[in-house]
Amino acid sequence: MKKIAIASLLALMTVAASAIEVGVIGGETFNSSNHINNTAGLTVGENFGKVGVTLEADHNFKQKTATNADRYSLIGSYGVTKVGVADIAIKGGVDYLSQRSGSTLPAGYGLLAGV
Repeated sequence: MKKIAIASLLALMTVAASAIEVGVIGGETFNSSNHINNTAGLTVGENFGKVGVTLEADHNFKQKTATNADRYSLIGSYGVTKVGVADIAIKGGVDYLSQRSGSTLPAGYGLLAGV
């Protein structure tokens, strides 16, 4: 019975020690020196060795001619190498754009790729 309790405690400590990355997304869009919209959102991710996964959600707040929209992304990464203290990873994912507030533009999906 003690072995099960110790194994459970070690498993719990391993899960609790994992590093979850949480970030804030923010930005502004300008068109011909005119402020169009603000972007705000949240990103949450975690690495499992060389493999990582990130979830993002953000919203564009309409100002003048922009459209209110929500964007949801799922991004995976694979660590390729390390240069100094920086990790280099290949990233790929999919996002969903949901138009709001009576927009005439369709909602849709997009692919993401990068290093």
